[in-house]
Amino acid sequence: MGYALVAYVASWVAVSCVTFGAWLVGVGHWGVVGALWFDLAWLASLVPLYRAGVLRSVDLGLRLAPAGRSVGLALLVFVSLGVFDDVWRSVLASGSVANPFSGVADKSAALIVLTGVAAVVSPVVEGIFFQDLLFRCFRNRFALLPASVMVGVMFAFVHTEYPLVVLPELAVYGALACVLYEYTGSLFPAIAINLYLEIG
Repeated sequence: MGYALVAYVASWVAVSCVTFGAWLVGVGHWGVVGALWFDLAWLASLVPLYRAGVLRSVDLGLRLAPAGRSVGLALLVFVSLGVFDDVWRSVLASGSVANPFSGVADKSAALIVLTGVAAVVSPVVEGIFFQDLLFRCFRNRFALLPASVMVGVMFAFVHTEYPLVVLPELAVYGALACVLYEYTGSLFPAIAINLYLEIG
């Protein structure tokens, strides 16, 4: 569990240093590029495990699971997320919060390509880092519920491109994605939901 927590903190430190350096040279809000920096930091954190022989590509949770069970559980998670989002937003009486990947304000070709890349790459990298690496480490020490909740909260806190009011929704998604991984043995159902949420 120690390595996973160090990797999580190190990703924050690395992205913060890059962001601070960019700020010093006059680059303001990172937006989509910030998501890609986190993805890069999380992938880099897997390299030492792979080189040490502790982590193999087959260990990453990118495996097929029984289709019926996976689809059924993914639909249950998707509906649960929708219900939570509706209740949360009605309690706050807030309008909808725009996805940072939708409606790109700067229409430059580079930013549009980066947005597309981030919307597709981020769900896969987040699945590998949060639901596979972090969740498995927490699950080795804690029961399903506390492990899922802890990883869900950690997942929410890295999404700095969203307003604070959205963090509970992200935490619920992060926790439910862990539960989905626990019961399917595959990251693909949670990645599919995250991909839909990113693009939608």
